[in-house]
Formats: sequence, structure tokens, C-alpha cells
Amino acid sequence: MHAEAFVDVGAPCFHSRIPRRGAYAYTLIDLVVTTTIAGLLLVVLIPAARNAERQSRDLVCAATLGEFGAAMQAYAVEHQDWIPGVNTSGLTTRLLALTNPEELQAGDVPVQSYDWMTPLWPYMRDEALPAVRAQRWQTLWTEFKCPSMKWEYDILYGEADDYDDFLENMPPGCSYLSPAAFAYWGGSHEGEILAEGTTPSGRPVVVLARTASDFFSVQPPVEYTSRLSEAGAMEDKIFAADGFRYVNPDRILDFDVQPDPVWFGVFTTSGGWNPISNAYGVIQDSENWDGDIISQGNYAQGHNLPLTYRHGSPEPLTPADCLSTPLGGQTCRGNKGGLNGLFFDGHVTLMSDQQSRPIDMWYPAGSIVQNDPVGMTTSSPGYEIP
Repeated sequence: MHAEAFVDVGAPCFHSRIPRRGAYAYTLIDLVVTTTIAGLLLVVLIPAARNAERQSRDLVCAATLGEFGAAMQAYAVEHQDWIPGVNTSGLTTRLLALTNPEELQAGDVPVQSYDWMTPLWPYMRDEALPAVRAQRWQTLWTEFKCPSMKWEYDILYGEADDYDDFLENMPPGCSYLSPAAFAYWGGSHEGEILAEGTTPSGRPVVVLARTASDFFSVQPPVEYTSRLSEAGAMEDKIFAADGFRYVNPDRILDFDVQPDPVWFGVFTTSGGWNPISNAYGVIQDSENWDGDIISQGNYAQGHNLPLTYRHGSPEPLTPADCLSTPLGGQTCRGNKGGLNGLFFDGHVTLMSDQQSRPIDMWYPAGSIVQNDPVGMTTSSPGYEIP
């Protein structure tokens, strides 16, 4: 008999009780496990994605500063070693502000006497800047905006004939600042006439060299002028860095529209060593990095720090958030953020608060510390900056 005759075709097939591949039914436990795993992945991946996005923005900021560095060196080569600033490229703006303000509406004129960006524009972009000063300003700060800088100005400050233009063309917040110590000249140039002109009514006008004020706690060499060769070791001196002006105690961000402000404007700053710096200063009675008490903080009392040291720390959503110490601190020691510094030799470095505070990098070689030596690091009166 054939073997198949012994098969009981009516017997139940054991294999029919095994579910077919792909027909597995999820249980409640399976669902809980899957949901937990998905949640854990989100916990890990979302911060990683945000961190990657933040790092990408930070790299753009550093790359923009690098562009400025190359342009600054090219400018110096073509302009007899001069650094763009209030006594050089800004001289045109200063003179026109006194004599023919309407001529400030020209694409190649610095928007403010401290404006170092407009002179560098031709070395960075092919198209011309707008003739209208407010539009020119808006273009500069939009084109060179640091993506990590998310704050806008609240109000206009100062007087200008074209004030109303800025109401229609308000620029985004300032991203980068240059230390003004490299733009001011030494005391021997006080009273030196740099330009002369007349007003439309025939009144004579002279423009004097702008020298370091006696108020400054660090004085440049008396013969100093803003030439690249006089700055000092270029790899050790900062030409520009991340920074934001202004933040006041009421957390109002104001924008100075004056063509020729008396001090600093919104393109320059007193620098990272100065504890009362508008951009880099800290809260009064806090400790500097040498452990000494800072007797005078800046008028924002450190609330500006998260806006200037904008890399690597929790991001404030609004200026009001800067009041919260964990977001960056109101002291140098509590500040967890970093800033990019562009040095005169063209290299860019991301620095922590402590790394950005040494006095030597913010002032020209040969500058002398005066009678108030307590800055973000402590220096003795008479210390000569190398």
C-alpha cells in the first residue's frame, strides 16, 4: 500500500495553529514598549537636532567674521595701512553731518562715523549699497546678520535729519562690534584738524581727531593712530567680535540713528575687558576672573550677556528673558555662553567668557592702564599692554 494511504486527512493540522508571518497581533505591552522607545528616541534626537541647528548658525556667524577679516586686510593694503573707523573712513560722515547732511544719502558713505562695515562692503559684495542711509544701514545688518542673533530694536534714539526714514527701514539687531580703542588716537593728536568745510550758510567747520577720553581707564600711546601696523601683534588683537548694543535696565533695545555720536555709536564698543561695557559688562559688586570685586557694572547690570555671548548657552527668547540668571548669568563667572572674536590677522576663535576677558587683546600695544585697574581681569596702574 502506498504510504499516503495511511494519512488521516480528517485529523487536525498542527501547523495551522501557528500564525502566518506578518499576521502578528500587538498586545498592550507591545504598545507600551514601542511608545516608550519612541519617546526615548525623541528625547535623544530632538536636543541633538536643535544642537546641530545651533552649531550651524554659530558657524555662519564665525564665517561672516572671517569675511570681515579678509576685507579689512584688503582695505588696509589699499588705504596706506589705515583701519576703517571714526578718524579715517568715518571722516566723510563726520564732515557731511556738519556741513551737508543731505549728502549722507550716498551708497559709499559710512552710515555712521564709527561704521567700519560700509568701507569693507566692496571687498565682500559686488552690488552697490542703497543711497538712502536708513536702507543702507538695514542692508548692512541684514546681510551680515548672525543667525544666532534673534533680537530686534524697540525704539530709535538720537536726532537725525532722516529720522523718519528709519521708522520705515528699521534694521535688525546689531551682530558684531569693533573695540573703539583701535579707532581712537593718542593724546598728542588732541585738537588736530583732520578736515575743514563750511555750512550752506557759510559758517566754517573743522573736524578734529577723536582721541581717547581721559575717562578711559586704558590710554593708547600718545602718538598712536589707527593703522594696522600700530595695533600690535595682529594674532593677539581683536578687530571685531560678536556683540549687541544696547540693553538698558528696562530691557528696551534702542538704536542710535545719529550720524556722528560722541562715543562708540552702534558699531563699536569699549571692549570685553571693561566691566561697564554696553555689550560685555556685568553686574556691579560681582567678582572678576581674578576674584576681585567689580565696583561698577554696566547700566544693563549684566542682562546683556546672553545677547552678546550668544553661542552655546540657553537661548533667551526675548530681552526680558535676559533677567533670568540661568540663561547666561549677570556675572562673568555665571556666563555659560561664548562669543566669536575676529583677530587682526584674520583668524576667528570661539571664546568662553574667561577666554575673552584678558586686557591685552582689546587695546593697542603700548597702551597704559590708568588709576582704575579693576576690569574683567585685574591689572596694576601703569601696566603697559604688549
